[in-house]
Amino acid sequence: MQLTNAQLIELANLLLACDAIRDRGIRGDVLAFLPDNVRGALPRRDQDRADVINIARTCANYPGALDALLEGVRCFDAGSAPLQALEAFWHGLAGAAPNVPGQPLPANPQQLEASLCRIDFTQAIETFEVALRDMGTTGGAALFLLQNSYAMGSRWLMQRIDGRLKEVTYSISIDTKPIGFEPGMHHDEQGLLRRLGEWFAVHDHGDDRDHYMTSLIEAICLSIHSKKVILLELSGWHHAEERLFAWFVEHFWSRMVDALAIASQDLYGVYVVAVLVTNTQIPPETLTPHLCPDGRFDSKRITCLPLEPWSVDDIRIWLSRSSRLATSPRRVIDREAERIYASSINGTPRLVADLLRDTYAP
Repeated sequence: MQLTNAQLIELANLLLACDAIRDRGIRGDVLAFLPDNVRGALPRRDQDRADVINIARTCANYPGALDALLEGVRCFDAGSAPLQALEAFWHGLAGAAPNVPGQPLPANPQQLEASLCRIDFTQAIETFEVALRDMGTTGGAALFLLQNSYAMGSRWLMQRIDGRLKEVTYSISIDTKPIGFEPGMHHDEQGLLRRLGEWFAVHDHGDDRDHYMTSLIEAICLSIHSKKVILLELSGWHHAEERLFAWFVEHFWSRMVDALAIASQDLYGVYVVAVLVTNTQIPPETLTPHLCPDGRFDSKRITCLPLEPWSVDDIRIWLSRSSRLATSPRRVIDREAERIYASSINGTPRLVADLLRDTYAP
């Protein structure tokens, strides 16, 4: 769609009036509604107005992209006056009927999944932010741990972490590598190195494990020149022995942090973040020796990201913004939030998500 400069500026103004766009963190979640090729073409900017103008201009160049952008805003700002003004403007441009206030908003699985990551995770995000501040603008490395991950919804927290790293670096291209133990794999040092080697195209060196590890660390450090942000998601640690856990932290990760400091000394904004994901609890006697001391961030030690149940308020807020109940009376939303909370064993995130899908996804 061709927009005049005046139309582009008006569209940007209306977008910035919406909370979902004015808040840079939620803005990243709105952009998740765009097709991959459109997100990859967005030239992001630090200044909010310049960023939103670029987003609107780029979306106008791709068929259907502005519709997808508006769908994302609807997901988070349902029923708001700024959204209604944006809908009316878009109706004038595209000739499509705007959503009528008071009518249920359309829902689809993509909307629901994209909005789930906005629920709770307050403590985990605050902990992650402390690590980002300690790393600073030059970047660095960080090692995190998520426990009871499946039940507690770690997949949605990983979306938030990905979005936050994009925000910090103004980057749409983050090299995210989900690496886990699989059936039939050896749950030992060599098995983990082989899995990492598959992702970074480093061939096994046979019995020379130290040489293999050195080659792999060199490959990771070399990759930062083309991908300045690497997010490693390492799952399956509930199967790992104490010895493997200690080896990864004390030997592999520690050596990689030292090598990264040398490889990135002439670069700004290089981040290598690893998240160890387990569906159980690591025994305290195994975990404690490897934690950051006294709560202070240490790039060579583990920082735990706490995953908590979702409260009735978390569910209520989601229902009031992201479901077809958005324009319903408070008593209706309150009653539904309490039902979902009780039915999900007091807000277990995975169970909450299943209930929301069953009820609100078409």
